[in-house]
Amino acid sequence: MALLFASSASVMAQPTTAAPTPPEYAASKVLSIYSDAFTPATGWNFGVWESGSSYSQIQVEGDNVAQFNVGSVDAGYFGWEFHSDVNAAAMTHLHLDVWMSEATTFHLFPICRTQPGEKSLDVTTLAGQWTSVDLNLDDYEEQGLDLSGVFQLKFADNIANKVLYVDNVYFYNNSTEIDTEKPQNLTATLVSSSYYSVVLNCSATDNSGAVNFKIEDAANQISQTAGAASGATVSVTVNNLQPSTTYNFTVSALDAEGNVCETTVQIDAATLAIPAPVTAPTHAEADVISIFSDVYEPATTFNIGGWGQTTTSTKVNLADGEEAYLMDKFNYVGWELNGNAPVFDASEMEYLHVDVYTPNAVAFRITPIWGDESLYACTPLNQNEWNSYDIPLSAFNGINLANIYQMKMEADNDDATVFVDNVYFWKNNSTSTLANEVVNEKWQMTVSNGQLTVYAEDSQNMAVYSLLGTCLHQTSGQNMAVALPAGTYIVKVGADTRKVLVY
Repeated sequence: MALLFASSASVMAQPTTAAPTPPEYAASKVLSIYSDAFTPATGWNFGVWESGSSYSQIQVEGDNVAQFNVGSVDAGYFGWEFHSDVNAAAMTHLHLDVWMSEATTFHLFPICRTQPGEKSLDVTTLAGQWTSVDLNLDDYEEQGLDLSGVFQLKFADNIANKVLYVDNVYFYNNSTEIDTEKPQNLTATLVSSSYYSVVLNCSATDNSGAVNFKIEDAANQISQTAGAASGATVSVTVNNLQPSTTYNFTVSALDAEGNVCETTVQIDAATLAIPAPVTAPTHAEADVISIFSDVYEPATTFNIGGWGQTTTSTKVNLADGEEAYLMDKFNYVGWELNGNAPVFDASEMEYLHVDVYTPNAVAFRITPIWGDESLYACTPLNQNEWNSYDIPLSAFNGINLANIYQMKMEADNDDATVFVDNVYFWKNNSTSTLANEVVNEKWQMTVSNGQLTVYAEDSQNMAVYSLLGTCLHQTSGQNMAVALPAGTYIVKVGADTRKVLVY
């Protein structure tokens, strides 16, 4: 019985006294992340990051303490994800109090916006007592770390299957001098405008080593802040804007003491007008397995995978309530279907459809993922208009249509902006179109001696594709005539798509 009690006590070992009370600092000298002693500079979320770790909060002598049960993946790790970036460039140290039941040395990584992104210093704890650690930020900066944009903390290495109790995590400056110098040399320029955001480059100098920028448009209730090291240029994305709107931003610079630069910069910036919706598809519901479309019921839910992409994905409204996905800073993105588990069988489907609109992308590729992937380049990709693609599923090498659990899309330029709509699989239940057959009440198609001709009552976008989805001819108007070698083709008139046999 005594042995059982000892084992249980070992497993449940935790601090019985509160962590040491931090010293008092002026508000400008501390940036608190987790402590009852200070007003927090930002909130944070627990980052599991597939580590198998878990977080809870306990109280010790009335003091809140963070408890982390660390998993076994890669020697154990977990992270803190800040709600907003912290500019620690003017601070001198990073403090934390740690309690562990056994002596351990682990690594603490501030993770920053600029390259090299993250570097670590050692944290060595004593067994069964609070260890107060003060890490010199110069030791991080000597490794090339720019601490003006800290957005995460990572605890890693030598902590697998262990329990950490953490309190009083804050950046601070141990100087007692009162800074009265104002920031100088403020510059701000407009870099780019998108539909719901603009990007500004801001720079200023300050004797403290750090500058904070405030970007405001009072008339439109826009206010955003960002930080940078003295003399460095920071790229600031001003979000939550409305499309097709002109904004007048006032950019100011201040330091941690609240000293404000004597000059401001005025910037006028207009957001882009969102495109009109693409023509709605008209395939019968029974011939479609939909992933994302206002027209069809979805076959499954999906989430945006965290695959290390620069892409920000936002579901937006176009006109008349039509929804599309807007992808900014688009390099690639993954849609994880049904929690990465196959949920439908597309074996009877023939095509993958996707509608794409972009003001600046030079390439767009897409693939279903079924344990393998086969990216298909969608061409031509015309800018500032909707591009509709019906890709034969045979173009995806060796696709297992019963095992699709992800969709991947990518571009060539990391600053691309792309709208995507109507992503679905479909099959054509109509028979091959023969000469002189009327395909639609508003248009007809004939084939004679290798010539395909389309006549329409009204002006339409028309195109002819090979079975591999290569566009062979396209035009706009009331008629189209194109000579083709014998074979089977896909003809698209407006939103209507049909196969045709040329002989």
